[in-house]
Amino acid sequence: MSILDLRAVALENTLYRVPLYVKDVEVTIYALRQREIIANEIHKDVTQLIYVVEGTIAAMINGQTKKVESGSMLIIPANTYHEIAPTYDQFSFSGYTRFFSIYSRPQHAIGDIEIRAGL
Repeated sequence: MSILDLRAVALENTLYRVPLYVKDVEVTIYALRQREIIANEIHKDVTQLIYVVEGTIAAMINGQTKKVESGSMLIIPANTYHEIAPTYDQFSFSGYTRFFSIYSRPQHAIGDIEIRAGL
């Protein structure tokens, strides 16, 4: 058993994507700067939960955009196209929009760290 202050770890993160736990589920933290996005993607047979720790994201799911604010969680059903981007009107003082994601099955390997998204 492990106990992790996920909010504190996410708030300290400045890297685009860092997988923290990859076994039967995956827990990954993200820190997006302005203009960085998670481009339109789909996870086959995998539900994704996103909890926003700092800032606000715009989530485009099946062509509809919804704002998800700090302290809120977004549930993306399996087999659903989605895109995630920080919003500019609610961008955090730190310069990052931070969130963590839980995948019902792992999507990234430990060590699969991305320093920045391709812009």
